[in-house]
Amino acid sequence: MEIQQVTIYPNPKTIMFQRLPNSRIIENIFSDENGVQVKYIGHPFPENMLVYPEVQDMVGTLKRLFWDIITDPFLLAYYLLNKNARAKIDLNVCMGLRHFLLSEEGFSQKTRELRRAGKMFFNLTLVDLLSMVFEYDDAYRYRIMDFFNEFKKEKFLDNPKREINRMFYMVNAREHCINYKYKDLYKIFSFLFPFIKKTIIGFIRELDVNKLKMTDADFYWSLEKGFDTKGIKVEDRLLIKSNLQKI
Repeated sequence: MEIQQVTIYPNPKTIMFQRLPNSRIIENIFSDENGVQVKYIGHPFPENMLVYPEVQDMVGTLKRLFWDIITDPFLLAYYLLNKNARAKIDLNVCMGLRHFLLSEEGFSQKTRELRRAGKMFFNLTLVDLLSMVFEYDDAYRYRIMDFFNEFKKEKFLDNPKREINRMFYMVNAREHCINYKYKDLYKIFSFLFPFIKKTIIGFIRELDVNKLKMTDADFYWSLEKGFDTKGIKVEDRLLIKSNLQKI
């Protein structure tokens, strides 16, 4: 099913202020190559923000559906082997996304790069879903960017399994909240990798990983998340953020 894409334009009057953490006060909302940006009073950098909470709810629901499928061997096998079931699930995902999927120019530069390379190798519905998660779920977005800060593309292409093991060990060591998800993901990825190795290598070879690394703004906002961004421990992260707020 082909999805009609729309651009979501931020309108400060429509923001659900109760969703803003720590009672932040908005100074400005704008859109640039990094997507929809919100500048808060007292913070030196703008943050990617989801303007419409209903989109966040929809993306969260579809994300949980995707996670349940890939981490349950029976559901995953049912999805991969049953063409009719796969079509129904894809249709439901399409219906959930159709009213909220951004136009290509509405996505941030990082997401556009993931979409560009992803559409060459993966199902378009999967690409659309993961694009929305990356664009609007900051918990996953910052972790993925931290991953690509450390990822060595040349080493992966030379020995994919070794680089994957190194990266899984690193992200698990830095994590404080969702280690169990990394363990589940590693198990299923290790099982599937022999079957999808060619596709994954092609995707990574095509992907410009430098476009997925953190900017200064990304680093600033990742400092308060539940993982050690760039390997920095929580006490030092909070000190760095406090000092940056004084600039």
